[in-house]
Amino acid sequence: MAVLYWIGLELMITLPYDQWNIPLANTMVLLIFVFNPVTVVAVLGYGFLKAKVACGEWVITPGPPSQRPILDPYTDPSDPRSGEIHLRHIGVIQD
Repeated sequence: MAVLYWIGLELMITLPYDQWNIPLANTMVLLIFVFNPVTVVAVLGYGFLKAKVACGEWVITPGPPSQRPILDPYTDPSDPRSGEIHLRHIGVIQD
């Protein structure tokens, strides 16, 4: 089904409208918009969230919010203290 979705979308983008204005193509356009992944997530996500809230697993715990564990600055590539250690993982520095 995903292959048909992407083929139909590619045809819609590349061909001018007057060349593919036939009932089959119009049906494909309708199906592309109906079965769009964003539409599917929105429709199924609403039911999932409704069921999740109804089951009562949403419990607010008292106390301070949990904190992230402290990362070692020498293994964090976005930390300037790590130096060039992280470049070994992507192949820039060879041993």
